[in-house]
Amino acid sequence: MPVELADYDAEWPVQFAEAQTELVAILGPAATIEHIGSTSIPGCRAQPIVDVLVQLQVIPVNWESEDALGALGYTELLGDAGVNQMFYRKAPPTKVHVAVLGGIYATDRLQFRDYLREHPERRNEYEALKQELAAAHPSDQAAYTAGKHAYVEATIALASPPEA
Repeated sequence: MPVELADYDAEWPVQFAEAQTELVAILGPAATIEHIGSTSIPGCRAQPIVDVLVQLQVIPVNWESEDALGALGYTELLGDAGVNQMFYRKAPPTKVHVAVLGGIYATDRLQFRDYLREHPERRNEYEALKQELAAAHPSDQAAYTAGKHAYVEATIALASPPEA
């Protein structure tokens, strides 16, 4: 998949809300569903793929909801033995991250999102880094993602409350 960044689109929160409604119908009200990733950060350029975080108390390795997600056009992108799973669909471009409620995977993504929402200077730095990486790796999604890793980890560290 080519690395293409788009200007912030006010439709991204609308696409998230539509995906959230579909997912609540499948998973029920006990699922915590949040908009994450760059499309959830107002003003931030992003790859035009809406990232949705679904947190569940427990993620069974073989869960019935997978068939229902398939009916909505999602296919499993990757999984980690039930610790977290990821699903993707092409239209509208949406990635669903399924994780354990309150686990590190979910907490890190929410802290990163919230920190960039609250610190525009950090968001601008992240956006500049993404533009640099997209120019350097226009057809290498893995290299683009790897290039962001240190910045994301540093931001999560800034966002994490100090340990008592």
